[in-house]
Amino acid sequence: LLLSGEVQFVGWSAYKALNVQFSQEVLNGYSINAPKNYENTRIYRLGGQFAATERLDLRLGAYLDESPVPGEFLNPETPSMNKMGLSTGLSFRPLERLSVDLAFTYVTGFGRDGSYPYVSNDQVKAFGGHYDVKALNPSFGISYAF
Repeated sequence: LLLSGEVQFVGWSAYKALNVQFSQEVLNGYSINAPKNYENTRIYRLGGQFAATERLDLRLGAYLDESPVPGEFLNPETPSMNKMGLSTGLSFRPLERLSVDLAFTYVTGFGRDGSYPYVSNDQVKAFGGHYDVKALNPSFGISYAF
């Protein structure tokens, strides 16, 4: 049995704003100034691997990923809400050097309502709604050790 835990610190605070300015020939000089003001966060991970037999390893894991987005800047970008992931997997070695790996991860977000301001062509606008996310991530791999 192998158990693992990890806390990862993410320096999101470097992302202060999204500023885009097109030339007059492209989109008539359209511009966007969207403040982000992201905050630093943490990701917590726990996992385990159990050697069920000499040829079969079983795995379980979970993580919690904190959102860096303050409530007043909620947006539809990827990190806009806290997320939890649950994973399972296995490695089967039918031959000594050949491994077949299967895994599955389910990710769910803890939904949020909100909006964020941005400036477009010198006008303050807001983009808002209810944000949620769910993802099913299967994976398959084959490896051979030389």
